[in-house]
Amino acid sequence: MDSLPSVHQGGRNVLPCVYNRFMIKTAPQMLSNTYWVSCPALGEDEVCNSMEQANDLCFALHDDANGAYAFVEDYLGHTVMEYGTPDELVA
Repeated sequence: MDSLPSVHQGGRNVLPCVYNRFMIKTAPQMLSNTYWVSCPALGEDEVCNSMEQANDLCFALHDDANGAYAFVEDYLGHTVMEYGTPDELVA
């Protein structure tokens, strides 16, 4: 198993970069005026270049997953659109 990269401060390792590793594997690099569409139930996500395209894709994923939660985030990480309820994600 590979080791986690560490934050270096003053020549010594302070703490592992768990947060950065998590973010790299979950959210893509976003440019301004782009939207991230995700449906956790299907395990699918995609980056769109317009709000209209993101809306269409989000509804399609929601519909394909039989009404499961799907959402759209802008490049700043703000949730701008949701279909379904996120209650099903909470255990």
